[in-house]
Amino acid sequence: MRRCEAALNSPIQERLPAIEAARSFVSTRFSNCNVAFLTGSAARGEETPYSDLDILIIADDVPAPMSRHFVTLVG
Repeated sequence: MRRCEAALNSPIQERLPAIEAARSFVSTRFSNCNVAFLTGSAARGEETPYSDLDILIIADDVPAPMSRHFVTLVG
C-alpha cells in the first residue's frame, strides 16, 4: 500500500477544535503578528476531519519568503 493510501485508510486522530488549533499555531509561530483571521471551512463551521486550517496573518515583520507559508500540523 502506498503511503498516501495508508494515511487515508488510517483512523483519524482526535484534533483540537479549529479555533484552538489556530490560536496555538499563531501564538507559537507568529506571536508578534498584528492580527490573524481564521478563514475557510473552519470559520464557516463546515470543516470535516480532513479539513486544513486557513489562517490569514497580518504582520509588519514577516520576511518575504514567509508571506505565503504552508504548514501541516499533526496532533
